[in-house]
Amino acid sequence: MDGLMLTLEGFPDHDSAKDAVAVLNGLRPHLARASAISARMKLEQATAATEALAAIGTAAAVLASDARVVSVNAEFSNLTKGVLSEKNGRLSIRDSSSILRFDAAFEAANRGLGRSIAVRKGKEAQFVIHFVPSTRSAQDVFFGGTVLVVIDMPSASTVLNIDLIRSLYDLTPAEAKVAYLIAGGETPSGAASALNVSIETVRTHLKRAFAKTGVERQATLSSRLRCMAPRSL
Repeated sequence: MDGLMLTLEGFPDHDSAKDAVAVLNGLRPHLARASAISARMKLEQATAATEALAAIGTAAAVLASDARVVSVNAEFSNLTKGVLSEKNGRLSIRDSSSILRFDAAFEAANRGLGRSIAVRKGKEAQFVIHFVPSTRSAQDVFFGGTVLVVIDMPSASTVLNIDLIRSLYDLTPAEAKVAYLIAGGETPSGAASALNVSIETVRTHLKRAFAKTGVERQATLSSRLRCMAPRSL
């Protein structure tokens, strides 16, 4: 729950402090309204973000730091039916053997580290759940303290365009180009050749892209970028 605490300190005597309480009580309804408006704006912001992702065929949900569901699009609900569930407003996984992996991935995302887990929906093909932390400029879209959860169907994955990669993860132009090429299947040496730069330069950009996207391996970077790419609708 959102809260607001306002304190005034350094009063010369007890009577002055008591007078300040009356002033603060007068401000209380105005502060309450401001807090309510802020919460409503955050909800609408999260809803707009998940619906924008739905427009490009991406199943996504936004969770608060306690796993409470802030917003979820229809694609996410349909794909995870029977796999994920809400308990007391918090998202969880039904499969008991996957609970620890799910919780660990979510907690890592809360600490700013992106994580992914693979799950199976009955006897159907496996899909991947990506937990993406809201960091840097991504907080302009997904407000701070939230985790973006995205479902990736590997067989349908493509690659994001460079501008969207930059916007989502606050990458520099050079970092975005390297990330784009690696996600598309290029090796670091192949990316160096394509960009006409040294392999050391590519590795530097790749290391920074890893840090900003919250991954540690090229394969994870690739799946992370593919999961939010436009699909054929």
